Amino acid sequence: MNIESYFPQYPGKREISINDKDLLKQKLFKLQPQISEYTFTNLWIWRQHRPVYLSQLNKTVLIFRKNLNGQIYLLPPVGEKVSLLVFEKMRSKGIKDLNGLYGFSKEEANKFKEKGLTVIEDRNNWDYVYSVKELISLEGTKYRKKRQNIHQCLSDHECVYKPITSQIIKECLELQNDWCNLRYCISDPGLMSEDWAIKEILTNFDKLSVFGGAIYIDGRIEAFTIAERLNSNSAVIHFEKANHNIRGLYQLINQWFCKHSLQDYEYVNREQDLGIQGLRRAKQEYYPHHMVEKCTIKIS
Repeated sequence: MNIESYFPQYPGKREISINDKDLLKQKLFKLQPQISEYTFTNLWIWRQHRPVYLSQLNKTVLIFRKNLNGQIYLLPPVGEKVSLLVFEKMRSKGIKDLNGLYGFSKEEANKFKEKGLTVIEDRNNWDYVYSVKELISLEGTKYRKKRQNIHQCLSDHECVYKPITSQIIKECLELQNDWCNLRYCISDPGLMSEDWAIKEILTNFDKLSVFGGAIYIDGRIEAFTIAERLNSNSAVIHFEKANHNIRGLYQLINQWFCKHSLQDYEYVNREQDLGIQGLRRAKQEYYPHHMVEKCTIKIS
């Protein structure tokens, strides 16, 4: 498909649509992305609270995203190591309503730094990437507590794993509603945004290139995970929810999803911690294989 006729020429742009899925999926996968943001699903399901706009310049797809504060950032242009060149061409046309560039590797960001732009390491948005085999085996003393929690869950409950299909979407939605009610999502804009995105991914499950798994306890879904292929050897976890009153259930859905649904992947990207200390501690306790470091580039 000719992107020049499909996306507006910069500085023109338009909002992302479900109809963009096939083309964007193809273009993004060709990049073999490392950042968790670069799947069509991630860009599309958050659009209600973090709108995404698409454009093109010299046959390169430009992806702009507005954050919760209303600031618009350019994500890495969808092309082969063309970020600086594309940005310079954008600047020659006039940069309108752009607050900065987001999601760039250190290597790419340093090229901008050499041109006098300010580069900031965005630690809160670095992605945690784990070995799938290690998350399945949980071997060694460092995972003793995880194994104990899983053992406790399996001892206390009869747990059954099932892949997510359209037949059990309604039950997953019920768990999400229960989870949100317990967490008072309505009082937290971030959780409300996440709730909208989760419901969007579940209600459009068969339209998106996602897969998932759920755990039944006593005939009811008490945990689920939804993921997607990110690149040739990695999957990315979009959401993971569980009944927090059941000890060890979060650890179990993590392990079982890797065991039953990620056998074909070497790594799993479990996204960022957003600077939330409890979330950072939880992610670090699973000992990431490596981090995907991201930089933000200021343009003013």
